[in-house]
Amino acid sequence: MNADLITTRILDQIEKESGLELARTYLDISKIAGCPRAAVNEYNSGLTPTPTGHRMAYAGYEQERSIARLLCNAGVFQEGSAGREVVAPFDDRLRGHIDGLTINNELLEIKSLSIKKFEMLQAANLPLKNHVVQTQLYLRYGHWKKAFLIYRCRDTYEHAVMPITYNEDMAVRYERKAKQILQAIDDCVLPPCTCSHCK
Repeated sequence: MNADLITTRILDQIEKESGLELARTYLDISKIAGCPRAAVNEYNSGLTPTPTGHRMAYAGYEQERSIARLLCNAGVFQEGSAGREVVAPFDDRLRGHIDGLTINNELLEIKSLSIKKFEMLQAANLPLKNHVVQTQLYLRYGHWKKAFLIYRCRDTYEHAVMPITYNEDMAVRYERKAKQILQAIDDCVLPPCTCSHCK
């Protein structure tokens, strides 16, 4: 063995275990708050695998599992609820997978952040918009009334728990956007880019 071989083995194993989905046969609910062109491109072509992409997916899922285990041991997490699929009633291509439910049947969404983003979140005392949109659509299609967004700082292991109640106006507004993205997919057109990163 040598350092280069061990490094290569680590990177290869991260790639195998990352959970990064390179291609999906559905439009992920978590993409609706973002750029519509990026969502269409990802739906049509999938993701390009990169070492960074695999590392970030690995880190995110590792943190999610860790927090779910803590919540389970603390008597908060409903065992067997992780990964439950939520599907839009008007088009089964719009779907997502929840992080879990509380023992009281409330939605749990788990996110991990860098220290910079976590400090910004704490200063604003507000959850990130894309996470709120994702959660609102999960609440709409899963018929839950309440959710908790649980944030962990990956650097300090501080946590912030933010309650989210169902907001029908917001959910309907983003459902409309989801329908527009699906229509663009059906029409084989690219909607406008709103992120300035699309090709």
